[in-house]
Amino acid sequence: MIKLIFKNILANRGRYLPVMVELILIAAVAWLVLEPVIVQKYLLDRHPGYEPDRLVRIEVGERSSAEEYSRADRYADLLRLLSRLRSFPEVESATIATSKSFESRNINANSYPCDSTGGAYFEVDFVKGQDFFKTFGIRSSGGPDDGKVFSEPPLGDHDRIVSRGMAQVMHPGVNPIDHYINEYSETYTHGRKDLIVGVVEDAVYLPRFSRSAIVYIPKSDEDMEKNMGGFYNTSLIARMKPGVSPADFVRDNYETIGRDLRSGRAYAHSPMTFSEYRDIQSIDMRKGNFLMSALALFLIVNLFLCVTGSFYLQTRDRSRDAGIMRAFGASRASIMLNLIAEGWMMTILAWIIGCAGVYFWVEKDGLTKGQELMDQPSQRLVEAIPLWIDNFGQHFAIVSAVVLGLMLLSVTLGIWLPARHISRVSPVDALREE
Repeated sequence: MIKLIFKNILANRGRYLPVMVELILIAAVAWLVLEPVIVQKYLLDRHPGYEPDRLVRIEVGERSSAEEYSRADRYADLLRLLSRLRSFPEVESATIATSKSFESRNINANSYPCDSTGGAYFEVDFVKGQDFFKTFGIRSSGGPDDGKVFSEPPLGDHDRIVSRGMAQVMHPGVNPIDHYINEYSETYTHGRKDLIVGVVEDAVYLPRFSRSAIVYIPKSDEDMEKNMGGFYNTSLIARMKPGVSPADFVRDNYETIGRDLRSGRAYAHSPMTFSEYRDIQSIDMRKGNFLMSALALFLIVNLFLCVTGSFYLQTRDRSRDAGIMRAFGASRASIMLNLIAEGWMMTILAWIIGCAGVYFWVEKDGLTKGQELMDQPSQRLVEAIPLWIDNFGQHFAIVSAVVLGLMLLSVTLGIWLPARHISRVSPVDALREE
């Protein structure tokens, strides 16, 4: 059958040459158009490393008053709001999120003292003993509790929890526990020593960063009081019990939270699911991806309609070939299969040529990457948190496979529609003019 297909292609090479050129150009253009869309979509939909699906975020505000509102009173009221939130029957746990937490646009980052290739790590603050890791569902990495929700140990002022990627960057190949974050910096020499006492799984600080090395910094009640000049970017995060929908919780308790969740001049308001909050925070990236996807879809649809139309016209004019095959006893199914296989062989050959041309282009100019902090990717972090977009071969293969799948679908549709008709033609009708 393969020999017959080759003979048919060679016999009709004059007719098929324009179609082959069209397929080669479409394979190359489709690859270049789809690649950034696929990468950006992957980064937006990538799992963040914690469990946002069961979380609700509640903002905290402050009523204006002429009376003095001390930092201690403000923080005490915040703790009362947290306690009342935990009393809701649907809530499994709750915590305080500061301005330096997941999905916050307030980015606090430091460069790696031991990494000359660039890059930086994020700092995430959490309040000691307030169920931060339990509420977000951040899991332990390594040790006897590997894979379980991280259990917060007693922490000193300079104790630190780090993400697995951060640990591998700072202390590759060794157990980072009881090592210091800044062993390679002047800060360590001058006496400040931030001790690593726990390692958790990697999480994504913001979707627009392809990977996030994170240091979790514990804050005591005294630290919180000192910095409690207001409730700007301070929120309460509630984790729902299994089986409870965060969206249903928000809908059923929206008015209750606004009316009853108050203490002193502090009040809770605007509850929303954390997934919705993540979408809002990444709206610029999502808008850009939507526009890019819309333009890509418009171009791709038109390109593949051309492919479908070309094969439709080519196949419709092959009644004579179908009649000859019928005369030799071929069934309708075998005729259609032969025509589709012929189109597939042409498509695969054109795809190989088109993608080969793209390969040499992108090998020189590079592939789409996620946005890196400080615009300088850290080679150590790339090695510590590998993504498929980092591997040139895998990256190229995945996008190429998507292009091939779309091309084969278009060609199959363009052949199958007319092939159903011409496969019914009798040999006498097809060869009447011979």
